[in-house]
Amino acid sequence: KCNGVTKQGSTVYKLNTGSTAESHKTYTVYIKGGKSVVSNGKAWATSSGYSLGGLGAKEYPSANAAFKACTKASTCNGVVKKKSGKYVIATKSTKTKSTGATSYTVSSTVAVWGDYSWTVKSGY
Repeated sequence: KCNGVTKQGSTVYKLNTGSTAESHKTYTVYIKGGKSVVSNGKAWATSSGYSLGGLGAKEYPSANAAFKACTKASTCNGVVKKKSGKYVIATKSTKTKSTGATSYTVSSTVAVWGDYSWTVKSGY
């Protein structure tokens, strides 16, 4: 099972079965993460069945509207799709189990390929 890719030099890529990066001066490692979506120039990692803390009162009709609002708000740490299907922004990134909810958190240290987020670590 592939868990990541290592870029060795400018044109050589190798598949990895492990998920722990080992130090190397010139390699870049991409470690497979969970499902994610891209909106408003950011990668948003998704967690089904989880909510976030500090939910705002304003509800948004779509994920894109909530992502846009979150991107503009300096205190926003993510977006939650509530069981009702409406979206709210969250000021805390602490996850708690919540049936029917889906949380989306911004991760600026990922690349997104094939609907998955990949943690990027240079110098490994």
